[in-house]
Amino acid sequence: MDVKKTKKSHAHYEPDFKEEILRMLNSGKNVDEISKTFGISRNVLYT
Repeated sequence: MDVKKTKKSHAHYEPDFKEEILRMLNSGKNVDEISKTFGISRNVLYT
């Protein structure tokens, strides 16, 4: 997982990381499980 912070301290997620998250969501994984697994806020998954 490659996360980079910009000047406004917003995280930048690589396209392959985003695709992995989307695959997990589409396969029925729980948002809370995914956020805990990757250490990201569940709100990030909704944006």
